[in-house]
Amino acid sequence: MTPFRAGFYYGTFAVLVALAANFYFLFFDPAQTRDWVLAALASFMPVVALSAYLFLTILGALRVQPDRQEPGTTRRSQLLRSGALVGVMIGVLVGLAALFSTLLQATVLAESMRSFAAEAAPRIAAYVEEVRSGVSEPPPPTTVEQVERSLNPPQLRDLGRGIFTTVLLAAVLGIVGGVVGTLRGRPESEKARPPERPGRGTPPPTGS
Repeated sequence: MTPFRAGFYYGTFAVLVALAANFYFLFFDPAQTRDWVLAALASFMPVVALSAYLFLTILGALRVQPDRQEPGTTRRSQLLRSGALVGVMIGVLVGLAALFSTLLQATVLAESMRSFAAEAAPRIAAYVEEVRSGVSEPPPPTTVEQVERSLNPPQLRDLGRGIFTTVLLAAVLGIVGGVVGTLRGRPESEKARPPERPGRGTPPPTGS
């Protein structure tokens, strides 16, 4: 699988993950969803999405093959470059999906996000407070206003922050893909080899 094909293939799955993470509020009714599910969606969805991006980058870097053999270039350097290219492509595709999501959330879907935030925030805050009361050293209390503010739609000015996030994500995933490619391209001398057995003509060791 060539770098561009691998980047586009695994980047497509990463885009689907990004869209699911950004538009989950369209598929969950706060009145019908359990409190802990709402709290998990609001708290852990970005972490789950980032873990999926890293997994897809590693998988793509493991399956990619250099598209051409260049004279004077080692296989290790070619795999490094191919893996890094896969990671950068996945990061760029995810970033574009995130920018598109921010644009929709700030305009067309803003009212839907506000409605979801208004209904889900009291239930999330109540669940967090219930969990907090059972901890020996509880964290600071969480208010409904804080939760609702975190669930409210972004503003159009957040697109600038999204561009910076896209560049940062592409750089991080590119580094991860490059590291995986480097590990794949280790020379044979660095890989584990079974110990050699002495041949028939090898004389037995003599005692002193």
